Amino acid sequence: MMYFRKAGMLQFFMLALLVFFAGCGTKIPRLEPLAEPDRSHALARFQEFAEQQSVQALDADIHLRWSVMGQKGNVDGTMQLLAGGTFRVNIVDPIGRPLAIGVGKDEELTVIEIPSGRAFQGPLYGDLWKEYIPAKLKAEQLLPLILGRIPLKDAEVTEIGTVEGETGGVWLTVQERGRENGVHRICFDPLHSVILRDIITNDSRESALNVRYDGYHVMDNLKIPSLIEITGEDIRGSYAIDVTTVYSLEAVSPEVFSVSIPQHFSIEQVP
Repeated sequence: MMYFRKAGMLQFFMLALLVFFAGCGTKIPRLEPLAEPDRSHALARFQEFAEQQSVQALDADIHLRWSVMGQKGNVDGTMQLLAGGTFRVNIVDPIGRPLAIGVGKDEELTVIEIPSGRAFQGPLYGDLWKEYIPAKLKAEQLLPLILGRIPLKDAEVTEIGTVEGETGGVWLTVQERGRENGVHRICFDPLHSVILRDIITNDSRESALNVRYDGYHVMDNLKIPSLIEITGEDIRGSYAIDVTTVYSLEAVSPEVFSVSIPQHFSIEQVP
């Protein structure tokens, strides 16, 4: 598969985590207006949710499953994410031996493929990132997406209503204040105060990707999704990220993001 050309399993793993902004899709469903007092209640609950204590980090074990173009597989891994966009992803084999490490820090991306003895280094948003990750996605958006939060710095609700045939929550159109693109159609459960679905649109207001959340870990009075399902026409398949264990939502030690490449590994500088 094309995903393994440079850095093997890690790049496929990163693609699955970061593919949220891929490609084009279908028109997002039209909203039917929500009547009062349900509208005001749902909007108030969503605003409370949006104003909750922001999570600055995530340290967790995960299990990734995929089914893409007839290819199925799964892999275990760990992730450490910081709100500013610093991240580390580890991939291990079924008995826990390390296969690959990826670290994004200080605008630099390092990928180490352990079985082949190869490493790749370059700018965070350079060729290595662009080959596998849509250029519009930024590293700082990864943490809120994994946590089932709003990946926008200044979110504004422009619509609220229901979708015919859909039950279980109210639907909101959310976008960055003052911007026309980057629109999210979110299904929000006001009773449990969680996002159930996030339909991410492209610049043509079409559905680019559909992210579903289910099951939750509770830590520090916050609900962290335990299952993230990702589908979309452009990826021609589906991914599921099981967040199996959450260790911390507090700042991760800086040492975690300092990785040394073994001297006998070959190193390729990627522009």
